[in-house]
Amino acid sequence: MATEEAAPFSESLSAAYFVDLRSRAGWVAKRFGGETEKALEGFLTDHLGEWGGEFEMESLVRELPL
Repeated sequence: MATEEAAPFSESLSAAYFVDLRSRAGWVAKRFGGETEKALEGFLTDHLGEWGGEFEMESLVRELPL
């Protein structure tokens, strides 16, 4: 979890990647910030089947020699 001290650092990042990352982090905080650990676990369990293929592909790609 980022503290208030992280704000000046993250606000100074202007690259598109970091702008997108900050936007997604904000969405996650708004969407899941009030959830309990048990609720988050349930959400992940319910949706992991949908995302499983993406995680498997990422894992395979990372194993490829560059």
